[in-house]
Amino acid sequence: MGWVHSTVIGAAAFMSGALTIFNLDHSDAGSAHPSTTSAEAAFARDMQNHHAQAIEMAVIARDRSSDPQIREIASDLALSQQQEIGQMRALLVVWGLPSVGPIFMDDANGNHTMGPAAMGMVSQGEIDKLGTLSRKAVGIRFFELMIPHHEAGVVMSEKVLAQTDDPAVRDLVTTILRVQRDEITLLKDLLRQRGVKVGA
Repeated sequence: MGWVHSTVIGAAAFMSGALTIFNLDHSDAGSAHPSTTSAEAAFARDMQNHHAQAIEMAVIARDRSSDPQIREIASDLALSQQQEIGQMRALLVVWGLPSVGPIFMDDANGNHTMGPAAMGMVSQGEIDKLGTLSRKAVGIRFFELMIPHHEAGVVMSEKVLAQTDDPAVRDLVTTILRVQRDEITLLKDLLRQRGVKVGA
């Protein structure tokens, strides 16, 4: 079953990325692309790492939880995050930029203000612990970790949206913002339904 999910996720990422390349090649031909030190390129790199960690946690919850609803949500979340990774990889390819490079910069002077904690990244210890929790507890903890993770992703997206005029980036970031905000609301509601107290 895990192999099937991974195959589906990988195929979705490939198709999503290919579609992004097709659209850019046909709509933005000849236009100036972001540089390797741009906010757009750094965002694409950082958000890939951010999404990859969400997928890692989602797969743990999907495979270990005894709650069918949690397993379904975790699977859907992993798929949507992988699709967006495919799109960000495609953008870097179209721009002719490497997949690794400068980290996210907050302003034109290159002042870096978002370390791993500010980006909502979870420590490896937390991820390892997630994988040891009971089948009943793992889903709840997954939701608790994903809410601040998504909230940080929203902040990252808002920052680059305020800095970019690139239409492909704006379209992708707008989608990321909508999806992550909706998922934050959903995860909080599901925790409340399970008797867990969460903030507004």
